[in-house]
Amino acid sequence: MIERPAPCVERDAAEALFVDALKQSSAPDAGWTMRVGVRREKTALRARGELSDPSGAVVASRDFSVRGESCAPLARAIGVWASLVLDQQDAQARPAPAKEEPSKPAAAEKRVTSSPPPPDPVTAPVWPTPQHAEGPYPEQALFLRHPPDSRSLELGASTFLMNAGDSGALAGGSIFLVAELPAGVFFRPRLSYGRNFRPLQSVGEESRDLGTARVDVCLRMPGFYLDRKGLAVDICGGGEGGFLNVSGTQTREAHTLAYGAFGPGIGLRGEFANDFVAEVRAEGLMRIAEGLPVGGRAEMAIVWRAR
Repeated sequence: MIERPAPCVERDAAEALFVDALKQSSAPDAGWTMRVGVRREKTALRARGELSDPSGAVVASRDFSVRGESCAPLARAIGVWASLVLDQQDAQARPAPAKEEPSKPAAAEKRVTSSPPPPDPVTAPVWPTPQHAEGPYPEQALFLRHPPDSRSLELGASTFLMNAGDSGALAGGSIFLVAELPAGVFFRPRLSYGRNFRPLQSVGEESRDLGTARVDVCLRMPGFYLDRKGLAVDICGGGEGGFLNVSGTQTREAHTLAYGAFGPGIGLRGEFANDFVAEVRAEGLMRIAEGLPVGGRAEMAIVWRAR
């Protein structure tokens, strides 16, 4: 049985490939089960087969991998492996043949020495000790959570357009880091700079520059797609602080104000190439310093997965 949707080009026919490959294998008795899990790792497919006896105990397990997007080579490999393991189990289940007493040589018969016979290929071990079973796949949970040795680290850059209350519309850019922490929490610090460029200014309005540092804590909901080709959603919350520099006019001198805000954010991520992600984000801003309390930010980003 296939434990999860197989990321193969064969799609619905993937399970039939493995069933056909296992038809040539015969179990010692009824109740034996073969479970197959398939997942994509960058440019390769990885399959894990687990053979269980009628009591449900795992007797043997094996990992196979192949480059490309077809599950047919994996199905053939698992079929051959299952046949060998089942033959070994069948041989072990048979009663051992009774040993015949060697006849005593005649006294006048010349003693002949011979080398020991080769081991019986049926009863000799044909496969290494079963490996420990892997843990659940990260994508099976509602929120993404990798093992400690494979937590992700990402670097990104973005452009944004924001409404900063009475500061008007501002446009600019950001750089950020996304680091996965224990328990599936993603830490996202960011530095941003923006200003109300002339096309965004009202008539007679002074120019304004905004610099901020923001920290978000996020949870990531993975989609059930082929690895590196799917969508995911980040649900975040955080706060930011910085400065708002206002230029002088004929009636008011230039001055700098403190800026602070907090609010939720949501991001939609789409993986379009190996280790690269396109992201669209929206954030709500409740301002706690300088001006009106409500604002918002729209952001488009390119992210590189460093790990």
